[in-house]
Amino acid sequence: MGRDLEPERIGHIGEQQFQLLCAQADLICNKTTVDVMGWDFLVEFPVEHFGNGVALDQQQAKAVRVQLKSTVGRTNSRVRLSLSAVDRLAKDAHPSVIVVFRISQEGKFQSGYLVHLIGDELAKVLKRLRLAEANEAYDINKADVSYDYEKLGTRFEPTAEGLLEALTSICRVDSAAYTIEKQRQLAELGY
Repeated sequence: MGRDLEPERIGHIGEQQFQLLCAQADLICNKTTVDVMGWDFLVEFPVEHFGNGVALDQQQAKAVRVQLKSTVGRTNSRVRLSLSAVDRLAKDAHPSVIVVFRISQEGKFQSGYLVHLIGDELAKVLKRLRLAEANEAYDINKADVSYDYEKLGTRFEPTAEGLLEALTSICRVDSAAYTIEKQRQLAELGY
């Protein structure tokens, strides 16, 4: 490749690779057709993936909402999201993550990072939303939130196995308990 990758091409390469890795990992990857909900993909696990011995009538679907970001080079390890997009992503009761692919200038995948929007990362979003409310700055689509994915994220190899392991690590927990804990955090964090 003789020329620099434009941001649109970087994003397209990242999305195509993400979908391919999901297919290779036997994950069900649903692309958002209208990207106003804060996530690019809803990724579901096959029921038999966790094999936890729970009766069929008690099994809940395991899914994660994913906002995908792709970046070229190593000059900066921060990604920016509009506050309105991360608002909807972070406040969803299901696990929600930002997946970042670092790509070389030649279009080769170097690494992946997963930022789970729970705990401190969720608190950051809630604090920004509450600050916007206090300042009567309701146009949150013009505000940004940034994350240092190297510091806050979990690094994974940009392979099917690496992505599967990263997503499984946050979806392994009991879905009902996760939802209860997330609702508690939504009520208490960010003040």
